Amino acid sequence: MGTTLEESYEYCKNVARAQAKNFYLAFLTLPKKQRYGIFSLYAFCRMCDDIADTEGSIDEKRARLKKIELSLKGMEEGYMDGVDGNVLTALADTTNNFSIPLEYYGEIVEGVSRDLDLKVVSTFDDLKIYCYGVASVIGLICLRIFGAPTGLAECGAIQMGYAMQLTNILRDVDEDQRIGRVYIPLEDLTRFDYSLDDLRNRRVNDSFLRLMSFEISRTKEYFERSKQNFHLIPPTSRMCPQLLHSAYLTILKRIEKDPGQVFCRRIGLTRNQKLALALRLCAHVFLRPK
Repeated sequence: MGTTLEESYEYCKNVARAQAKNFYLAFLTLPKKQRYGIFSLYAFCRMCDDIADTEGSIDEKRARLKKIELSLKGMEEGYMDGVDGNVLTALADTTNNFSIPLEYYGEIVEGVSRDLDLKVVSTFDDLKIYCYGVASVIGLICLRIFGAPTGLAECGAIQMGYAMQLTNILRDVDEDQRIGRVYIPLEDLTRFDYSLDDLRNRRVNDSFLRLMSFEISRTKEYFERSKQNFHLIPPTSRMCPQLLHSAYLTILKRIEKDPGQVFCRRIGLTRNQKLALALRLCAHVFLRPK
């Protein structure tokens, strides 16, 4: 456990560098203060996700998440008993630096807690509530770190959270169903006559293709809405969300080309592909006519 603020931030940076495969390059585009703030936020989210995804009883996981909630309540006073002090030390400093409402972190914990009991999502409205807690609220925190004004920019952050999480759900549909979680709404499965048994048996048929086409089109709409307010984010921070937007939209388009591949492998981007996206985005920003 780090004994200084600098060591705590370095710990969070190392967590992000080791595990933030689709995020880390985008993080590096930020100025140092914002970059380390994002590192602490990522490490906090990773800590919560790891509790939900690792082995152990539901009661044990719920108890560990409860300890995080208790620590959040006293974070400003330095109370961090029972959780990773490195993460909360850095997060407390980030919270003070960027005036982040503490209730946002509680919403993240609550969102992650939904995974403990989740088996099948019934409706898209239910799915949006889940996506807000595990993705959109993170976007709202990022806006504070980016230095964006509240208001219209928040709407874009919420939409982008939906878009990114829906992309994750389509990409990880096979991995999730193998551990008993189905995030594609049951109402959508029923609408396109694709059963849970079809999903468990990885059937790629006309029903599956129509289902995926519908889910991809809806996700694209959220990507389109989310980019409308990028201009409200300060230029020094804007590259980060733009790069994440491009990376996740690229993953979605790769799924669209061959939806059945989600049953064969985890679709992602190589380091070179991420660098190419970054260079293309830089060219668009710096070489476009004034």
